[in-house]
Amino acid sequence: MAAENRERLAMLLGCGIAVAFILVAVLARYSDNPPSMHSMYENILEKKKILEHLRLDLLKSVEMEKSAVMALTDEESLRYADQSRAAAARVDTSLAALRPLIDARTMPTEQTLLEEFSGCWTELSGIDRILLPLAVANTNLKAAKLSRDKGTASVQRFEQALESLRLAATGKANEQQIAIEISRALIAALKLFNLHGPHIAEADDSTMDQLEARMHAEQEVAHSSLVALGALFGHEEVAITRAKAAFAEFLAITTQVVHLSRQNSNVKSMEISMGRKRLLAATCDEALDALQETMVKRLSKATK
Repeated sequence: MAAENRERLAMLLGCGIAVAFILVAVLARYSDNPPSMHSMYENILEKKKILEHLRLDLLKSVEMEKSAVMALTDEESLRYADQSRAAAARVDTSLAALRPLIDARTMPTEQTLLEEFSGCWTELSGIDRILLPLAVANTNLKAAKLSRDKGTASVQRFEQALESLRLAATGKANEQQIAIEISRALIAALKLFNLHGPHIAEADDSTMDQLEARMHAEQEVAHSSLVALGALFGHEEVAITRAKAAFAEFLAITTQVVHLSRQNSNVKSMEISMGRKRLLAATCDEALDALQETMVKRLSKATK
């Protein structure tokens, strides 16, 4: 009987030791240092929540930037640009909240992906600091409107003044020569006007130089014809004064159109938006997608 009791006591002692080892192993794994399973689960959920908001705000910022670039009015451009900046600010806030949560678990994959996104986002933010002011400047749209409205009106006034000269020349001995100079002046003015559009749409500076050289050549043709008409009519002719004034007004408008067009804010913002910005935004989103996928996998393992 004594031997049987000793054997039973030994078995209980062995089981107790085994249970103790198991408890020690569990406590070592899930004690406060490192974090317990519960705190790890909460860490993953919090990171996942922040990351979802961050990704949505990234896409919102890009979408509103595109809207600012495509907007047709200053008011729309400004509104969309402000919305893009607001979404970008939320990305910064989420990124600042996400970093310590990832650093707390010391997960190399997550840290690498976060740094990849952070570098990408820094570059993307730098592009937006250039792109959004260009988008709201709308210089190409303003040049087009100026040409379409005031430019058209001034050319029409020039044409009307030349038509008055043509009527005044009826029956004169030099009527045919007057008609030739009137045609030369009007054709040159119309050619100059037709160069507004290509200049406004052009992105290359050297090509704009060539267009401006052609504009200057047409300006000289029209000017020489006006001088000739003054000599044929006599400079006291009222219609000559009106024609010169209308052409001077048209040249002043052309100068403004060229100045706005040269800034090329719409063309440049579109090039940036559809070029480097688009590729970089995709890279940033891919980094977030990979980070999100990593967290989902870890969450799945934590709940098994």
